Formats: sequence, structure tokens, C-alpha cells
Amino acid sequence: MTERIAVVGLLGGRPVGQAAEAALRAATLVAGSPDQLAATVACRRADARTAVVGAGLGALDDVLAHDGPACVLASGDPGFFGIARALRARLDPGAALDVFPAPSSVALAFAAAGVPWDDAVVRSAHTGHVERIAAEVAVAPTAAVLCGPDAPPQVVAAALLAHGAHHALAVVASHLAEPDEEVTAATLATIAAGDFPHRSILVVAHPAPADGRTTASAAGPASAADRPPPSPTGRP
Repeated sequence: MTERIAVVGLLGGRPVGQAAEAALRAATLVAGSPDQLAATVACRRADARTAVVGAGLGALDDVLAHDGPACVLASGDPGFFGIARALRARLDPGAALDVFPAPSSVALAFAAAGVPWDDAVVRSAHTGHVERIAAEVAVAPTAAVLCGPDAPPQVVAAALLAHGAHHALAVVASHLAEPDEEVTAATLATIAAGDFPHRSILVVAHPAPADGRTTASAAGPASAADRPPPSPTGRP
């Protein structure tokens, strides 16, 4: 089993901070998506082995079996709807896992939308459950949905409308921190009728009044029993 595993989040294809760069350069095995591996060629040692992490996450077994320092690449914050969870589940409870996060894609999406998100509901549609997610997000004052191949922004927006969402602000942030980054502000109806990359985040919000409070009429049900549950993963 590898002596130590580093999980390095990337922003624009590069690690963030000297500690993250050092962990990547020290690794004799680097695992990541083809795009991540291509982007970090100059950041790792020339003799480092590479492993491609696909949908089945089989390459993580290679990482665990590696004899030497290993590094797993991730997008943004690996601990926020990221690969750190899958790695930790495969490790012994006392095993070392060093996580070096970059800003999460959710943080970047809210920044692009110009919306504070300390009270936001965040859900991931990567594994489906779009209708359940839409039911929760539709009544949330501020929310973000990480979209996926089977749930691109237009599908999520349509589901939100079907559940009665009436957010005044809706933003699709695609390919964040990449050369082809695109941020689109539109109505939910326009987004539902559009065609957007599945590697996107849909942000919805009700603008807060001047006193900073969200009104019950804008936010939907105001009682504690009617509010959506908090994100089970917490926030970065």
C-alpha cells in the first residue's frame, strides 16, 4: 500500500499553493482524468507513472497498491462532492490522506453570479435524483445544482419549473476556470429551452432586500418544517 496519498485540487489545470505543488512533484504515481494529466505535465516529475481515473474509479485501486508517494488530481475542492470521499472509503481509518483543495466549482459559480452563498443549499445531480433535488431547490432562497451528463442545466431548470420554482436570478456557469468558461444569466424558462454543457453549475437565487433578509414571499415556505434539509456534505 502506498505510504502517503495526496489529493490535489486544480484550478485552471494547476495546483493552488506551494504545498499542493510540492505534493504533486513528490508523487511517483499521479492519477487523474486525461485532461488533468495533460495539464499537469510540467508540474510533476518526469519519471512519475500516471493512471487514468475513469467513471468506475478503478485507478484508485492502483493508487492504493502503489509503493511510494501517490497523488490523485481533482477539480476544485476534492472534499466537496469530490473524489476525497471515494478515496477515504477505500482507506483504513488511520491511513494518511493529505488534501490540498483549490476553490470549489460551486464557490466559483456563486462568485460568477455575484451571489453570497453562506446560506445556500447545494446539491449534486451527477448520480441522478433530479426530481428529488428539484423539489428541495425549488423552495430554497439560494441554491446551486452541480449538473451532470444525464442532468444538464436545461433538464434541471425544467424540473425546477415543474416544482414551482420562481427564482428571480438564474445563472449557468460552465467550464469554470478553463479557457472556454461561459457564464449565462437568464430566466429558468430560457435555460430550460436552451442547450448547455453538462459540466455546469446552475445557480438560482432570490435577491435579498436592503436589510439583508430574504422575505417569506420570495423564499417560499417560511416554517422550519417546510424548509429544505441542509446539505449532508456541509460547505467548504
